[in-house]
This record gives sequence, structure tokens and C-alpha cells, in this order.
Amino acid sequence: LDVPRPFARAKVYCATLGHKANHHRPNNARYEAFEHPRFGMIKCVQAITRIRPGEEVCVDYGYGSERPAWYTDPELDDAATGKAKAPGR
Repeated sequence: LDVPRPFARAKVYCATLGHKANHHRPNNARYEAFEHPRFGMIKCVQAITRIRPGEEVCVDYGYGSERPAWYTDPELDDAATGKAKAPGR
């Protein structure tokens, strides 16, 4: 999600934390539509398996042939887990 910089921190914007979910397959969560009482229809994250404290929340971003550079760049891919690393990590 393209969250404007002033709202990227969870302390500032926490109506949904969908923008904090990582991409990974198999995933332990998925994106769902949710009607928020203040913001209307938003994208939320719903667990599809048990997520333990401290475990990453991972969704399948569902990219087809149109993928951002970080998704396919081997420099940003963790070979051990297959998870995409955040730029600068």
C-alpha cells in the first residue's frame, strides 16, 4: 500500500495495519474488505492460521506479471526463507 510518509508509523495511523503485513507464501493471513466505522471500506488483514506472539504476519500480495522491482530483485530476496527483504535491510 502507498501510505503517505506522515501516516506510515502505527502510532499515527492505526485504523488498519494492513500496510505492515509482509509478503510470503505460504501465508498465515489474507487481505479482506472491512467496513470501518470512521473510514468506510478499507483493506484489513485476517489471520487464516494461528499467529503466535512475535511471529510475522504474512500475506500473499498476489502479484501477477506486473510486479514491483523489489519483488523480483534477487538482491532483495532472502534465499533462506524466500521472503522479500525491505529495502535497506
